[in-house]
Amino acid sequence: MKTTTMKLKCIVRVKPKGDDEQSGIQNFNSTHINVDNQQFGPFTSVIGPQDTQSETFERVMGPLIESFNSGINATVFMYGQTGSGKTHSLFGPPKFFNYNQDAWGVCPRAIEKIIGKGQVTISVVEIYFDDCFDLLNSKV
Repeated sequence: MKTTTMKLKCIVRVKPKGDDEQSGIQNFNSTHINVDNQQFGPFTSVIGPQDTQSETFERVMGPLIESFNSGINATVFMYGQTGSGKTHSLFGPPKFFNYNQDAWGVCPRAIEKIIGKGQVTISVVEIYFDDCFDLLNSKV
């Protein structure tokens, strides 16, 4: 297996505010966010609420898929509080395969892009407090 050194990237996606939600994020730019009058960053990139699933995929997964296709392992790790949009970013809306592909998250897009390139193994695990859940296998 091919090995290489790749810098860790920290990309923040700002979730669009729902009708019944209050957002502490006042503003953001390409590398920083302001939450409750406090600035955080620098981040590798900040993806705004106006960015589409397709734009998010290209910014987050584009370089990883190029590396993966040349034999380098790739990992995407999402972190955030409950309801912050992790599952939406990963997969899209519930039953996403019933929707137009524009709604798909990064995982189905990545699978579609690389599935013809050979064998793919995917794990989706949720760690909640001290419990670990396999999100692709309801029997665990």
